[in-house]
Amino acid sequence: MTDFNAAFTLFTALNIGEMSDVSGSAISQHIMCEPDHRSTGSLTVSPEWLILQTRSGQNIGIINNQKGSIEKKLDLIKFAFDMTDEDIAQRIDVGRKTLFNWKKQESSPNKEKVQAIFELYMLAKNWLEAGFSTEAFDLEAPVLAGKSIKDMLREPMLNSEQILFAGNRLNHKLLGEVSLF
Repeated sequence: MTDFNAAFTLFTALNIGEMSDVSGSAISQHIMCEPDHRSTGSLTVSPEWLILQTRSGQNIGIINNQKGSIEKKLDLIKFAFDMTDEDIAQRIDVGRKTLFNWKKQESSPNKEKVQAIFELYMLAKNWLEAGFSTEAFDLEAPVLAGKSIKDMLREPMLNSEQILFAGNRLNHKLLGEVSLF
């Protein structure tokens, strides 16, 4: 380890947009690095240094400080299920103004609301990856026990497995396979 006076602790906010979109999580961490004397006094972390540190056993992590992260997740949810901001606000039991404030980063959701957004986001992501319809007409059509996808999204408890099953059933109906069972 270098002399304390020669090393600096840098709390980094490296952008890992793709990783956080998949995992939905952020990891915080302190990184030791040397000052870059060639620049204007700013601290830089070289890729070689970072590799060396991770091999030496130093814990290295990253925090995602990506601007608009909640807004991007909400936009994906809106697209996948043809939802409005009001629909999403009702789904996670907040007001439209609260949702607007989160999107503009004027306030932050609590743990419970973050979890609700995450569950809805992962459902939307799975929905899109499966290639299920995002058309309003299809999402409003009764598909399982007389309920539509939109009906299932409005229920108090979000049942992702049931919604994905219904999406699969809806997909088969759209392909002309009316009799599944």
